Parts: sequence; structure tokens; C-alpha cells
Amino acid sequence: MPTTKDRIQKLEEILTILKENGGKVKFGKLFGTLALKYGVTEKTFWDYLEALRLAGKIEYSTIYTTSKKDELEIKLLGGG
Repeated sequence: MPTTKDRIQKLEEILTILKENGGKVKFGKLFGTLALKYGVTEKTFWDYLEALRLAGKIEYSTIYTTSKKDELEIKLLGGG
């Protein structure tokens, strides 16, 4: 079971990846990076994204076509 420290590290890594890519990354690239590095599941990854969205750090469309999920753009907000 992941610790709070592990979760915070992964949330910070998402923000770092966004910063390194000009504030925008496609879902597929971001998820792929974390899945390969940490073995996170897609459900856990969505939980991370939702936590960051609710904290006002990122934004993404909550309405999208499932078949085009990998193309969903995740954007870093100014406070990130």
C-alpha cells in the first residue's frame, strides 16, 4: 500500500512533467510515463489527476470520447 509520501512524490512528478513540457501533456504520454516508472494503474492515475484538479493545479476536460482518451490534454495552471 502506497504511503502518503509516495503519493505526494507522484503528484509532484506529474507537475514536474507538465512544467518540463511547457505546461501541456497528453494523457497517454503522462500516464505512460508514470505507469512505466511506478507501475500505477489507470484508476490510481485518474485519482492523482482529480486530486490535482481539485487543488487548482491542473485542468483537463471532464468530457471526452473514451476512444480518444490518450489525446486528452492535461494543462498546468498558474499556481502549479
